[in-house]
Amino acid sequence: MEHLFMRQGYYTLLFNNDKQMQLMKDTAVNEAVVEKILLAKNLVKNYCFQRIKGAWLLREIKVTPLQSNANASFLAFYRKFVTDTAFQIKSISETVDFVGPDPDDDFNMMEGVITPDTWEAFAPTLPHKTLYNIIYGKPQEEGNQKIYLLKKMMT
Repeated sequence: MEHLFMRQGYYTLLFNNDKQMQLMKDTAVNEAVVEKILLAKNLVKNYCFQRIKGAWLLREIKVTPLQSNANASFLAFYRKFVTDTAFQIKSISETVDFVGPDPDDDFNMMEGVITPDTWEAFAPTLPHKTLYNIIYGKPQEEGNQKIYLLKKMMT
């Protein structure tokens, strides 16, 4: 039994753009791939699902090298980013938009901007061993930007 992201309290998603991100809500999507990205092992386990008569069914499990993944260049960057603090600061552009839980109010979110000089104080804890990604519909080629969504799951 593979529990995927259910036991770690978070999941991650990677998108090339806002349009791709909207596919999460598209009820017409009939295929999806859950990627279990094992950074240290340079492997990706692909759990391929298809919706048949309204039910999601696992159709295939494929293991592929990280280098052949559509997000390979981003994942190589990400692996270095999460393990090297100096590289993190060097890689931050002028600002990073941030949305997260308000530490003073459990029911609200706060939005802001993180600058390179405030990165260390406000940076979220980023997963460094295993990432998950869900591809809704047909996989797309890697673009020149990446939306990285880190979502905590309610317990």
